Amino acid sequence: MEKIYGKVKPNFKFEIGTYPEDFRNTPYYGKLVEIYEALQNHRGFKVFIKARTLRHCDFFIPDPGVIVEYDESQHFTLPRKITLEHYPEFELGFDKKKWMMLCERINAKDNDPSYRDEQRAWYDTLRDFLPTIKGIKPTIRLFAADFVWCNLNQDNPSDVKKFKSILEGKSRSWEIEVREGSSPFLARIIIAGEWEGNQTKRKNFLRVFMKVSQKTRKSNF
Repeated sequence: MEKIYGKVKPNFKFEIGTYPEDFRNTPYYGKLVEIYEALQNHRGFKVFIKARTLRHCDFFIPDPGVIVEYDESQHFTLPRKITLEHYPEFELGFDKKKWMMLCERINAKDNDPSYRDEQRAWYDTLRDFLPTIKGIKPTIRLFAADFVWCNLNQDNPSDVKKFKSILEGKSRSWEIEVREGSSPFLARIIIAGEWEGNQTKRKNFLRVFMKVSQKTRKSNF
């Protein structure tokens, strides 16, 4: 990230409260109360906030002013899906539908302590709403399993460009490799990774696949 944006602050802490009433004078106070109560009602855990101020964010990039969160599997829980379902229509730095789908599929459970899933979902919610309060860009979320992040080389311009496109939400997140047999008759498409069922992406993928296939061998579709 430093290759792209310069200074990056890991484990950055915003001085911001964690209780709904701390946001009483903000535009989304009512929505945060709604989300908080939905979490309380989910399994009956009424008290899951244990810190008076929000814990550290994974990364903060001062210029352009954006939080970057690295979400591992434990973040994808049913309580997290519940929070996302209550989000208003405002700009996010990640695909909300994809995150909800991952919550359903992964359905992680952390019972130490028993309310940990609700707590984590609430703190993630506050980090998503924080930009509307602090006047910064929408929080970017990266799914840990989306990419082998450690394979990116900060000294490789193409890797830097790829990572920038991911941060800016411009990455297609897929590549096409055509393997031909000696006398191919049928083609099989294998998706090596997560697929959220987005129909627009499916159509775009097939268009590109047809163009690539027609360059390698005459094909009928």
